[in-house]
Amino acid sequence: MRIGIISDVHEDSIRLERAFTLLEKNNCDFLVCLGDIAGFDSRFYSYPNSRSLNYCISAIRENCRHVIPGNHDLFVLKKIPRWNHIFNFPENWYEISPQERKVCSNGLVWNFEHDLPVKPEKDHFEWLNSLEESVNLSIDGLKVLFTHSLFPDPAGMLTRKPVRHTDFTPHLEMLAELDCHLGISGHLHPNGIFRINRKKIIQAKFGLLDTGTDLLQLVCPCVADGNQDNGVTILDTATRTVEGIPLRTPKHQIIW
Repeated sequence: MRIGIISDVHEDSIRLERAFTLLEKNNCDFLVCLGDIAGFDSRFYSYPNSRSLNYCISAIRENCRHVIPGNHDLFVLKKIPRWNHIFNFPENWYEISPQERKVCSNGLVWNFEHDLPVKPEKDHFEWLNSLEESVNLSIDGLKVLFTHSLFPDPAGMLTRKPVRHTDFTPHLEMLAELDCHLGISGHLHPNGIFRINRKKIIQAKFGLLDTGTDLLQLVCPCVADGNQDNGVTILDTATRTVEGIPLRTPKHQIIW
């Protein structure tokens, strides 16, 4: 089974269409979206005239079998994540001001004050609100956990990002508890596919990679054309390989 994976679209309608076309050409059996359909921050993205949350939601609903909300999607919904083991969100979290949220969390939680305002259509809002925050699949004997980010913050609400190998240990331990060989997430916008196993962090890169037989976490590239190299990911559960394919947006000076 070939599973196409997209993540961190951030309202980029042009790159999303290119991603779907690329995955179709690579004969994917079905697609998974790892979240952050929403969230346009002009400090990082340069497509204000083509950003469209409602278009992106429509396209993802039509093309993706499984979709997980990201932290920016939860902000649009004004929804507290179901799982978070670091910060205890107060019930009035979205009723207080961004500055009050910053003080309350001691800067630990994203405020999204730079996200340009969006208003999903009612049907899209209800659909986003219905999504589960993780997907656990067993295909060809391979058990895979899909999340937006990493445990203990699978929704990616915290400003602190993992850097050291020990930062990834809780997530690897959770995979082991769930009897999953492989975890796949987005959120970190790596320049290719970022891999973490029990022993080390493996440099992010594009290309065809072996998932091996040991416990492994993959972090997928973003779709949005921002500061990092963007691309799509394809997991082949039969051959136990994963491929990162760059979208080659204009900043690469190559016509895709």
